[in-house]
Amino acid sequence: MLTLLAPFLAQLVTATAGARVEGRAIRSDSSYYEAAARPSAGLDFAGQRLHLALQYSPTFTLTPLESDPALLVFHSGGVFANYGWRNTTYSVGEFVGYGLLNFRSLAVAGGTGLGLPATGTPTGTGTPTGTPTGTGTPTGTGTPTGTGTPTGTPTGTPSGTPGQTNGPLHCNTPGAAQAGGRCAQNVRYLTYTTSAGVNHAFSANTMLQVGFAYIVTGAVDHDLQATYPRVRGPLASGLLTELLDRTNRVGANLTFQLSSASNGSDLWLAATQETWSHDFSPRTTSQLGAGFSVGRTWRTDGYIAYSIYPTFLSTLIHQAPTYPGTLVFTVGVSSAPVLDPSPYAIVLDPRVTILGTIGWQRERFFASVGGNTTFSYGGPDQNTIALFGASAGLGYQFAKPFSMDAGVRAAYQDYAGAAVLPLTYAAFVGMTFGLSGALN
Repeated sequence: MLTLLAPFLAQLVTATAGARVEGRAIRSDSSYYEAAARPSAGLDFAGQRLHLALQYSPTFTLTPLESDPALLVFHSGGVFANYGWRNTTYSVGEFVGYGLLNFRSLAVAGGTGLGLPATGTPTGTGTPTGTPTGTGTPTGTGTPTGTGTPTGTPTGTPSGTPGQTNGPLHCNTPGAAQAGGRCAQNVRYLTYTTSAGVNHAFSANTMLQVGFAYIVTGAVDHDLQATYPRVRGPLASGLLTELLDRTNRVGANLTFQLSSASNGSDLWLAATQETWSHDFSPRTTSQLGAGFSVGRTWRTDGYIAYSIYPTFLSTLIHQAPTYPGTLVFTVGVSSAPVLDPSPYAIVLDPRVTILGTIGWQRERFFASVGGNTTFSYGGPDQNTIALFGASAGLGYQFAKPFSMDAGVRAAYQDYAGAAVLPLTYAAFVGMTFGLSGALN
């Protein structure tokens, strides 16, 4: 039977394989070299109604190369399925990531970073705070943070879902600078997300998206959970969008999340945001949004705190033909609280993010420069954060499956008044491979 079905199945299955390999020279409070590789493999089954995707993408980092290098391995992968019936699409997914992380390396990892559900996510529909340095698609729910290019397959609820926690791309460790630089230590980390969703088109212009997820993230080793608390809990969200005309779309988002941390604290969060998207021309698009969030934190010792914070976002993307080549400008500003699992309690920390990128491409040559900064504007002093990331690079696409690029990246983070990630620079040279084809 399987022999008879094999030709039929092969026409529906697409296999993908690729890798990003990179060498970096890093200068921080010390200077060292490291090498990183992120291979990836996937199978995509596309039937008439059913779409099934399997993915696996481990990350290997060898650091420092010049003396007693340690091999850090982080495994990530998932399975995602969609089933369409008339005007409704049902989706389920499971993503798991497990292994050793070094937060200082992650800050300048770029395209060899993790294919994790994005972290450090503002409430409401947010603006990406990363600086793109190549190609790729954000993985999971939420908003990318730090520099580099997210990779993977979008799953779950729309971008900007609140409640994703600060880690692993943020190193929230009060007093880390005095404790020997906790951001430079290797941490065994676990994260997984189980999700389900329903998308329904009431008409050609009106769409409803409802999503549910259960999220777990944090350190595996118990002695490190005081620094990187384990956070778990459910999340539910809904997004209703209406296309008013060819250039205007409005949306309303509602999210609720309940989270429990290993430090003995809990938090519930409710948030809503309304958005307006407008296309000024085929080359210029924009988005505006505003809303608010309400949260409650409590601990086993009787501590209770309530918080109410506004949310805001504004983005503008413009493509400009330069003859030769094409320039793409992206600018954005967002303001929203972030779910922060600090060592003493899980709280909401209100933050502002500003970003800007410029990319240029002419045939096979491409270049980009960009930066972003995030800072707290209120909330407990123990949770204030200030960070920035920047990158600049250029590359050449030698063939469809192969490209090379080089450039520089920089990162800095201050948390609770301590420089947990001192100013860090990295010069890098990388190669990217990618192939895909139908199994027939």
